[in-house]
Amino acid sequence: METDFEKALAGGQTKEFVIALIFFLAGCPIEWDNIDSRQDIITRVNGRHERIEVKDEDNYANSGNICIERYQGINQKKYSGLSISESTVFIHTLDKKAVLYRTQSMRVWLGSNKEKLKLKNFPNADNGNCGYITPISYFNSRRWFDLCGLNDIPHSTIFQKSKEQSA
Repeated sequence: METDFEKALAGGQTKEFVIALIFFLAGCPIEWDNIDSRQDIITRVNGRHERIEVKDEDNYANSGNICIERYQGINQKKYSGLSISESTVFIHTLDKKAVLYRTQSMRVWLGSNKEKLKLKNFPNADNGNCGYITPISYFNSRRWFDLCGLNDIPHSTIFQKSKEQSA
């Protein structure tokens, strides 16, 4: 019998493939041979090399929040998720929409705003992961953040050449 984690992993891998296919159909080459545990998708968008982490949050699409994993265990002794990812961009899928943000900019933002947020244990995680349940509305005016339809991901404002990666 499949565990909750195994079901979530299978669903996440399916979503990663769907997002890779969306990039491919938009003319963005996918580097299939270089994908490993440090990122889910490697592609080139508008001439820029992007390493992308995909988070399937379809079950929480109507919550108005995203889950940002930071640690393994509530004691915060081991970093995980956003803290150690080598991705340049995170994409959280929310049914037919997606939240996209620049990894380093989100790290900086969380570092300066963690007193506003409550650290939460993610009960269905594989190894006691925890992080922040964060309202999407916190990021609406940030240049390094975008909310768009799934098919619009390759055309997101965060992939435009003129966008800075700063907070």
